[in-house]
Amino acid sequence: MLSNKEKTRLQHFSYRFKIARKMAGLSMEDLVNEAGNVVSRQAVSKYEKGIMRPAPEVLKKLADAMHVKPDFFDKGWKMDLIHLQFRQKSKLPRKEEEALKFKTINYLGYSCELESKLGMEKTFTNPVSDLTVKNQIDAEAAARAIRKAWSLGQMPIFNLLELLEDQGIKIFLTTAGDDFDGVTARNLQCHVMILNKNRPLDRLRFTAAHELAHILFDFDYSIGHEEGLCHSFAGAFLLPGEALVNLIGPKRRKISFWEWQHIKELYGISMQASIHRAYELEIISKNYFHNLMKMMRKKGWHRYEPFIYDGQEKAVRLKRLMAFALTEKIISREDAGEIGSRFLKDSDLQDIL
Repeated sequence: MLSNKEKTRLQHFSYRFKIARKMAGLSMEDLVNEAGNVVSRQAVSKYEKGIMRPAPEVLKKLADAMHVKPDFFDKGWKMDLIHLQFRQKSKLPRKEEEALKFKTINYLGYSCELESKLGMEKTFTNPVSDLTVKNQIDAEAAARAIRKAWSLGQMPIFNLLELLEDQGIKIFLTTAGDDFDGVTARNLQCHVMILNKNRPLDRLRFTAAHELAHILFDFDYSIGHEEGLCHSFAGAFLLPGEALVNLIGPKRRKISFWEWQHIKELYGISMQASIHRAYELEIISKNYFHNLMKMMRKKGWHRYEPFIYDGQEKAVRLKRLMAFALTEKIISREDAGEIGSRFLKDSDLQDIL
């Protein structure tokens, strides 16, 4: 007969075991095969139901198959995500969506645990919670309101990811395929933005601004064009109307390629998005807008633009927390190495070890 303490420990193990399997993108049958058939599928099911726990030598083989260390299953935190909803256009296979969900849970667990140990919990406050966004004019006004609330003025945002982290939004950069740009979710403690770090920086920045709109606004989804409104907000947030008018003027018949390139270099926004902004603000005509977009598509620039934005876009909060915790001996070098190997670049990890 198990004691209540033993039951709790077993339930915690089962929760962590499932997280590890889902992160690895393995079905129960896959895990059995990857681990060399040391256990049956039925045994794996019992582990995840909290009925039993494998012997240490078996657990080591299972952990290796899931690319975690055996002590991963005994970590102290437990959490879940709510409001994680992949867009209807998402082409990710169900297994990859599940893996991404549980990788995010794992990231949040480590991040929130570190914040708690350091007394540095940060909560996002929505400065435009009273605004309703139903059209492009509303999206423009909302972008101005956010820039005012965050004291950004009309200036370029040089590191959007760090700005969002400073406002209390967790940023989880992950490797994903071509079918994924980004998505937002939350748990009871915080908002998290999940972004594909394989994207070009200007596209990653636009996706982050787009996902920010999903965090800020409760759209009337019956209207059916919330994604377009998020795009409008993202463009207006990254490239304010007044700034664009100052750069190219209030009315233009034609605009040189260098001018679009210059805007991209300054504001970290793609030439395509800048062209859309110029059209939204009626700086260029509808006919000229369509001609420009046709030219972009013909040259293949709708996929890969000829000028690459080379900014300094970094999410650094987790690195800062780890450096703080390691310096103050709140976490060990071994723990820092384990966390860093999952979420930091090798160079970033070496900076703090």
